Amino acid sequence: MIRPPNSRLKTRFQTHLKNSVLLAAVICLISCGGGGGEDDEGPTSDTVGSTSGAGGGTNDDSGTTDSSTTTTVVSAFPSRIIVASPTSISSTAPSSSSVVIRAASTEGYVTDYAVGAVTVSDLIDGLTDPDDEVDFDLLFDAGADAECYGPYLPFQHHPDVSSSSSDDVRDGELPSGDLGLWTVTEGTTDEACAAAELNARMENIKDKNSVALLSLASLISAYESDGSDWPDEVAAGSSLDLLTEMNAIGMLNTVFTVATMALNNEGTQWSYHLDLTYTWNFVEHDIVINLEHVPGSTEGVYEGLLTFLVNDTFEGGNCGEGINPVTVNGSLHYNQSSDSHIVLQYRETQFCEHDINGFQTPVNSDDLSGNILSVSSTETFDETWKNNFTLFTAEFDPATLAGSYSFAWQAGYDDSHSRILNLGLDEELASTISGEAYFGFGSRLQEEAFDGGVKGFICNWAGPGSDGVLNDYAQRQHLTLDSELGLFIPTNYTDSNNDSSNIIFAPTNLCVYDRLSDGEFVFGGERFEYDRDLSLTIDSEDMSDVVETVTDTDIQLEFDLMGIPSDSEAESIWGYITDDRGYVLPQYP
Repeated sequence: MIRPPNSRLKTRFQTHLKNSVLLAAVICLISCGGGGGEDDEGPTSDTVGSTSGAGGGTNDDSGTTDSSTTTTVVSAFPSRIIVASPTSISSTAPSSSSVVIRAASTEGYVTDYAVGAVTVSDLIDGLTDPDDEVDFDLLFDAGADAECYGPYLPFQHHPDVSSSSSDDVRDGELPSGDLGLWTVTEGTTDEACAAAELNARMENIKDKNSVALLSLASLISAYESDGSDWPDEVAAGSSLDLLTEMNAIGMLNTVFTVATMALNNEGTQWSYHLDLTYTWNFVEHDIVINLEHVPGSTEGVYEGLLTFLVNDTFEGGNCGEGINPVTVNGSLHYNQSSDSHIVLQYRETQFCEHDINGFQTPVNSDDLSGNILSVSSTETFDETWKNNFTLFTAEFDPATLAGSYSFAWQAGYDDSHSRILNLGLDEELASTISGEAYFGFGSRLQEEAFDGGVKGFICNWAGPGSDGVLNDYAQRQHLTLDSELGLFIPTNYTDSNNDSSNIIFAPTNLCVYDRLSDGEFVFGGERFEYDRDLSLTIDSEDMSDVVETVTDTDIQLEFDLMGIPSDSEAESIWGYITDDRGYVLPQYP
C-alpha cells in the first residue's frame, strides 16, 4: 500500500524561516575581529549573527537565552562555506578558548557545519595555530555507506532468471551499495537511515574541504607572522610569495613548494594557492590547492571557487587490476548572496594516472573567473573520470541550515544511472527542524538531462536478470531533529501509528515477490530467499515475500515504496515529489 500525503508529515521547503532554532545551540565568539582591527567596516567584513552560522535561538523549556553577540569575519576569505551534511551533529566543540557553547540540552550538541565555520574563523583570527588544525591525512579519506544503507545481501533462487539456470547464477550475493535505505534506522540507534547515509557519504567530503580551506587560511597566518596586517596591508595588484613562511610553520610531513596570496589589479578577486608534497603512509603525494574568492559590495556577500588535486593510489575500480595511480580532483563553487542564503555545488572524482587536471569547465559566474571540475570530457580535454564521481548541490540558510540539498553519486563513468538522495529541511516550530528525504536513481551525471532529482527506483540493480528499468517509485523518510539524542530520527518514530518511512521492497525487477499468488516466481516449489534481517545467513527469520497487500504476516512484508497515489495528478514520481510533496531542487548556479 502506498500512503497518500499526510498533512502532519508533508512539508514545504520554499520558505526558510530565519529566526528559529536548528537545535537550540548558540555559538558565541567572545573575541570579535578578523585580522583587520575593530575599525574595519563596509565590504571587507562579513558579519555572522548570533548563530555564527550554526543555528541559534532559544528553547522555552531550557531557560537558555539567545545572544546578540556577533563576530566579524573578513570577507577577503570565506569562513562560512563549510561543506557538511546538514543532518550531522557534533558533540565536540571547537577547541579555541574563544568559544562558549550554550545549549538547551545538557548534551551540548552543535552541527558539524557550525564547528567547521568556527574553526576556520579562529584560524583567521589567530586564535589557533595552523599546525594544530591542518591535517593533510584527511585528503585521503574514502567515502563509505551507513550500515542501514545498501547492505551485502546473500540470496538463493532469484526469480528474475530462468529456472533452468545454474545454481551459481540463481544463488549468490548482492553487493553492498545497491539496495538503498534497507532499514528504517541506523544499527541499534534511532537515527533515520536517510540522515545516517547522508552523514556517512559526506564525512570524507567535509574533511577534505575543511583541510583545504584551513590550509589556505594558513597563508593568512604566514603573512601576519612578521607583524603585517591582513587584509588591510595587501594592496591591489599584489602577489605575495609566502613559501618560506609556510614552511616555517612546521606542518608534519609537509613540504610546500609554492605558497602565494594575490589580489588582482582591480582589487576584486583574491587568489590563494598552495603546491605541496605530503608524506602519507611513507609515500610522497603531490597536492595542489587553490582558491579564487570575490568579496561582494555589501556585508555577507561573496562568491568563490575552491579546487584541490591530490595524487593518490586506488585498488580496484576502473583503472585496471591491482593498485593504480589516480588523481583525485575536487571543486567547490559557492555563492553567498546574503547572510541568509548560500548556494554551492561540490564535485569530486578520480582520474586514472597522476597529475590529471580535470578543472576544464568555466565557472558560470559574472564576477568570478576559474574552472570547475568537468563531469564529462570537453573539446579541449579528452580525459574521462573513471571512479566515484560525487556531486553535491545545496541552497540553504547558513544560520539554520534550512534549505534544499541534492546528493548524487556514480561509481563508474559507464554506469547506467546515478544514485540520488534529495533532502529538504525546514523549521516548523521555534525549537524544531524537520524535513523529508527521497532516495532513488536518476540519469547519468554526465548527461545534459541530469538535474539532481530522483527519477525512479531500480530494485534489482546488481542481481541476476536485472533489466535496469526505472520503476515509478522512490524511497521516502520524514525526519525530525531530536536535540536530546543529537540525531535526526524518523518523525513520530515512537508512535505506534508511525508512517514516516516508505522503504520496503523486494530485490526483483518488479520490486515485489509473492510465492503464494504469482506462480512464475516459484520454480519447482523453490522459494526466493534473501537475508532480509541482515543476519548474514538465510534462515527462518527472513521474511522474503514482499506484496502489496499483507495476507499472512508470518511470511509476508508489505511492499512500501512511495509511488504516485491515485488521487494525484502527477505524471511521474519526480512530479509527485515536487508538486505534491513540496520538495524544491537547490538552484545552482
